[in-house]
Amino acid sequence: MRVTHRAPGALLVATLVALGGMSVVGEARAQDGPRLIGSVDQPAIPIGQSFTYTLTLEASGQAKIERLERPDFGSFGVLGSSKGTQFQSVNGRTTLSYTFSFQLRATREGAQTIGAARAVVNGEAIQSNPVTVKVTPRGAQPPEPDAAQAGQAVFAEVEVSEMEPYVGSQVQVTYKLYLDESRVGPFGAELNSVQEPEFDGFWIEELKHRRERGKTEVIGGRRYTMQVIKKLAVFPLTSGRTTIGSLDMEIEASQRRSFRRQRLAVRTKPVVLNVKPLPPGAPAGFDPSNVGQYQFRASIDKKQVAIGEPFTVRLEVSGTGMIGRVQLPAVKDLGSARVLEPVIDKASNASASVISGRKSAEIVVTPMEEGSVTIPHLELHTFDPVQETYVTRKTPNLVVRVSGRSAQLEREVELIEREEADQPEAFKIASRPLKALRPLPEAVEAPDTRASALWTPWFLLGLFGPPLALAVWLGGGWRRRRRDETSDARKRKEAPRIAEERLKQARAAATSGDSSGAVAELVGALNAYLSERLELPPGALSASRLRARLAEAGVDKTVIDDLIEVRRACDEARFSPLAEGDVVALVQRATTVFEALRRTI
Repeated sequence: MRVTHRAPGALLVATLVALGGMSVVGEARAQDGPRLIGSVDQPAIPIGQSFTYTLTLEASGQAKIERLERPDFGSFGVLGSSKGTQFQSVNGRTTLSYTFSFQLRATREGAQTIGAARAVVNGEAIQSNPVTVKVTPRGAQPPEPDAAQAGQAVFAEVEVSEMEPYVGSQVQVTYKLYLDESRVGPFGAELNSVQEPEFDGFWIEELKHRRERGKTEVIGGRRYTMQVIKKLAVFPLTSGRTTIGSLDMEIEASQRRSFRRQRLAVRTKPVVLNVKPLPPGAPAGFDPSNVGQYQFRASIDKKQVAIGEPFTVRLEVSGTGMIGRVQLPAVKDLGSARVLEPVIDKASNASASVISGRKSAEIVVTPMEEGSVTIPHLELHTFDPVQETYVTRKTPNLVVRVSGRSAQLEREVELIEREEADQPEAFKIASRPLKALRPLPEAVEAPDTRASALWTPWFLLGLFGPPLALAVWLGGGWRRRRRDETSDARKRKEAPRIAEERLKQARAAATSGDSSGAVAELVGALNAYLSERLELPPGALSASRLRARLAEAGVDKTVIDDLIEVRRACDEARFSPLAEGDVVALVQRATTVFEALRRTI
């Protein structure tokens, strides 16, 4: 970090070296569609002071923003606003980030909530997370830097947002560097190294902060340039007195009179937090890891399936807090339906003041009986550290209707029987059980000792031995090659050919008016091909997982959208038969999608 003069009496602090520590990047590419995120630069402020609320809209480069509504700021007064745009391209995928900043002033004490902003992007309605700010009385402002340190030319301070946090709640830690404008030379100062404390007993995430021009502050009658060095979000894991250790920095500063550079060691003072345990009254089933401000929802990818056809239950929690440690409720016994272990996915985003994100679980359920499968309402119990209360989020019952035996399974059985019928006669004979040997006759005639000497064993060995040895050698090489090629590799290699054959059968069925048979062949062709090429079990081919895996494989977004639409149309057609012309069009569209997929995966 270097500090320089723009003019006599003014300093500019610019970071020239990357600071060590963890970085948390919002994984927008893992999300399905655009995201709208709200954050503040100060989670707790004194009444009458101002702060910045930032609304960030992340979307793909081709996204069309049709409408954007700012949130309800409640009791906060709006002093001004600004906006900006950031463009990013990674591996051929472009992302646009639109930032809207509002300067707000606190006018009422207590926990005040900024509502959710809403937007419509590409026809999809989305909304941001609500943000709560704690407004403290005027006498609760954070103290100014230590006057003893203020007499130094260079010193550092640490500022925390909450001295008595609840266990598991976020505390914002900001490290600041102060430079005396009258005693530091025109060549400023350079930050050579930063050594963070150990943070024993804390979960740590790094917050974003802009490397802006240093701000001037008057401390003890002297003018100082203050620059933020690092901002962290720390989450205490145990209650009681917990210490945040000192941060050590090495500074090389120029002197005003001699212009020589002086190496200085700068250290912040340790901070002791009095971490409060969670209050009594927790609901049954509450997990102590669920501390934060969260939303919870559940969804299913299909409302009607056939026996043996899997569907996916998706649970998702989103909000601010230690999102990676949140414990989602379990989907328990669903009768005769088979329930697989959940597949967990999570993504976090670091703003200027809070850690937010989402965590999801996808559970594949396979019904085995006709009727319906009901996923009962689920409850997520959390503790809100701002409102200082326990919150229970409930989801509604989700019902999936189950019809008779799947047409796809019928076609699978028919295909197996057809393959067995088409086997050569030699294979059929070889597969039959061996008959018992006939008993030897009672009288055995003596061999003819007058046989020609040409048919002696040595003559036969010399005649047939070389070709037999060559055949054995060739056969052994073939067996070795077949043994080296694994069954999974063979299936993966044969997947395109098998998919083409089934698509041909789908076209034939569509032409002959067999709507259900054509749809069953389409579903089987696409699912089998995707399962082998993406190395996923057929029951795990949910829409969200397909989007993520195909995007990682480099498949174009339009192809992915067409594939999802074809699979959705096939699901509807299995329960609502299509007209002959519509079936032929669906087969043609599926074939086009398959050809596009084949060029990439």
